[in-house]
Amino acid sequence: MFITTRDPAINIARVKQRVQSEKGHDVPQEKIIERYFRCMGQLAEAVHIADIVKIYDNSGEHPVLVFYKPFQEDPVMLNSEYRDDWVDTYLVNPLLRSGSLDGYPEELDVDEMQQRFEGQFISDFE
Repeated sequence: MFITTRDPAINIARVKQRVQSEKGHDVPQEKIIERYFRCMGQLAEAVHIADIVKIYDNSGEHPVLVFYKPFQEDPVMLNSEYRDDWVDTYLVNPLLRSGSLDGYPEELDVDEMQQRFEGQFISDFE
């Protein structure tokens, strides 16, 4: 399972909020940005290696499943109306270039994703 945001600026804002409201520890902005891009640069390889993958975009109020690779089945992802460009930039396009994907994953809308997988992803965050 991998949880990320569409932009490191979201992570920076959340760290600042945590420090101000909850007395959490601060992290330098440069470190947040560096870690974000390093992690995103390794995402496709991690997906290639793993047998089962759930990737969530936590940019909004609630995490949204944007990519799912079931065991020994073709992966699926949210369609472009619902997912941000980072999914293609850091995940799908590198997987296609490396030959890890035979073709573009099937795209589903939110309702199709929930129907197909019977809401099993909601329990990940309860």
